[in-house]
Amino acid sequence: MCTETMRNEKSSRSGGESRLASFRGCVPRRMNCKNGCGAGIKKFCNKGTFYLFLWILWLIGGTLYYSYVNDLGIATGFYQAINIGYSIGYGYPREPMEQNWWFSSFYVVIGASFVGVALCFFADKIVEDSQDWFMHMIEKQQYEIDTAPGKPLRVRAKAFIKFNWALIRSILLWCVWIAIMIIYSMLSVKWPFSAAQYFAISTCSTGGHMPIPDDSPLWLFGVTGFFAAIGVPLMGVAMGSLGALLMERRDDMDDMKKIIEAEVSAEEILDLQRFGLEDGDGEIDKAEFVILCMVRLGTDPRLVQFISEQFQKLDDDGSNTLSILEITKGRVSCEDLRKLGQSEEYRNSRRNLVRNSNSAVSLPSITEEKKHGHGIVHEEADKDAENQKGEITQAHHNGTTGTERMVPLGENTADTFEDNDIQSDGSADGIFF
Repeated sequence: MCTETMRNEKSSRSGGESRLASFRGCVPRRMNCKNGCGAGIKKFCNKGTFYLFLWILWLIGGTLYYSYVNDLGIATGFYQAINIGYSIGYGYPREPMEQNWWFSSFYVVIGASFVGVALCFFADKIVEDSQDWFMHMIEKQQYEIDTAPGKPLRVRAKAFIKFNWALIRSILLWCVWIAIMIIYSMLSVKWPFSAAQYFAISTCSTGGHMPIPDDSPLWLFGVTGFFAAIGVPLMGVAMGSLGALLMERRDDMDDMKKIIEAEVSAEEILDLQRFGLEDGDGEIDKAEFVILCMVRLGTDPRLVQFISEQFQKLDDDGSNTLSILEITKGRVSCEDLRKLGQSEEYRNSRRNLVRNSNSAVSLPSITEEKKHGHGIVHEEADKDAENQKGEITQAHHNGTTGTERMVPLGENTADTFEDNDIQSDGSADGIFF
């Protein structure tokens, strides 16, 4: 739990120099997501509940209409509502009145829409399961390793099931549903297995080739209507999953590498400039080259442009860099705040060293800054042949021990110094950028 003392302590440790000083409070780790995980769950539940409510109203409306207008009774009316609404086409009961035809046409359109909604919900669930892109990438890499041609069949099968479990689960659920329909139809109608499975599958596929007998008891009409109401969208999801499994293929990394290695044309650079993805300075830096490769691999340039605009939107102070607080919008836990505070304090100390160490002449001034609180750092310069070779000797005494190291001229001298206070505070467990 965060306290005012903890926040004050973190602010004092950063010396007022860190961007973390602008932090105004921390929230529990479970809220470390966009708009809060609770808000996301609430939004999803509201959406699902809304469509479920509409589907129930659709069933009730159709049941009441066919029950009372056609005088079929509740059980048979419900059966007829599913039969017409999902376009199963059992053929019984018949619709002799013209007013039924108009209502049924409208009712079919609404029913088909609900089947589409069910498929969309399933697709959203698949996307939702892969939102953690880093973990998804790790899982995909492991999946490709485990399903390599040289792996045992048992290992490949296990990896395939684990990686595609969301798809396989819907297929298994549909199989269980079909099995239940086969069993109850064999027991109630006394059908053989061949007729029962034909009834179950043709019902869920909206074929309606094997209806129950016209003189069946009322409860059988009701039960069949219930299983058809759930089974039709369930089969749609299952067949979509089966198609996704059959169409699965590995990403051809070699082909993508060839695309990246292809020669860059002037037209490609002009295209980047048109979308504002290249600043026109005559040079392509690392970030612009990555953008070029993304566009080559099929990323829409407008999407990359949107990403750039999103960066500018998050960059509140216009520094062209994002602090942890800016990119997380302040939603970090106390534990993360401690780790990120350590890493930023450490990073700032190294930035100061890099800023002051552009040449060997600036080394003495750096060592003067590091004397306070970090031991005595002195420099021994050999002004004869060693100086001509471009090497500088630094002896860094820390407490009772001393270390001496040869540093070639031009080396990033920030790596020769360490913030001992940060290390003693356990910064090794922090996150460094």
